[in-house]
Amino acid sequence: MNSGNALSFDIKMTVENELRCQRSAGFALLCFETSITQTLCMLIFYATIEEIKINIGLKMLNLVTLEHEVKNRLTHLDISYDQISSIAKRAISQKLNAVSNHPANAAGTFAYHEGVRAMRDVLVDGETWKKLVENGIEYIENPIKKIRIIYQNVDFACNPEHAPQPISKRGGTAKCDAINSNQGDIFGVDLIPSNVWVICVSENNGTIDAEFSLPTEMTKNGFFSQFAERIFILQNSEIENATDTFDDSSENVEGYDDNINISFKN
Repeated sequence: MNSGNALSFDIKMTVENELRCQRSAGFALLCFETSITQTLCMLIFYATIEEIKINIGLKMLNLVTLEHEVKNRLTHLDISYDQISSIAKRAISQKLNAVSNHPANAAGTFAYHEGVRAMRDVLVDGETWKKLVENGIEYIENPIKKIRIIYQNVDFACNPEHAPQPISKRGGTAKCDAINSNQGDIFGVDLIPSNVWVICVSENNGTIDAEFSLPTEMTKNGFFSQFAERIFILQNSEIENATDTFDDSSENVEGYDDNINISFKN
């Protein structure tokens, strides 16, 4: 691409469908063929970047499910398997404290409040992880790793055939913008302050599932539509004495036991 005053680029396509362009400043319109014979075009602006690397494979989901791989991956993110497990279990413990006389959304609200608190209790140390509230979103942040984390109740976590979806659409435009900012990594440059990871927790029929995941796209109506990485933490973890949990989607609360003793199986 070199005509008149147009910018000059050094572009190389490898067998891995990797595109490189080198330039100190300016705009670039990059067009190239993919393996499925579609032409992709990207308009890129960069001010002081010497090299931009675009990997077409970035949209491929990295699914981490094996326990030893999960633990290794989490170590690189300054977090542990046990810490996320503890956060998820504490959140669901509070969910199960909802009784029939609570408001219909109490179970989810209790879980969210305790999930955020547990996340901070377990991880925030004032050095590696810090508490952060920005645009109404409750985070913890690791400035060194440039990671932010939020807690989210979801419908089903740890299902490789299903992307976990928020039960509550709280957060609105601010959360949508925060999640969509994760797409900045596509350009391989520091366009955003931090990646926003999500602790996704679900409880169904007395079992807990929890994953630590990196969504890269959220729709305006509050659904996750794209993930870069999903790390499975708890899969079908059983809760003892959970048969009388409050189903906030049902009007039938007959026989509900307000005194629930909660414990978790290892």
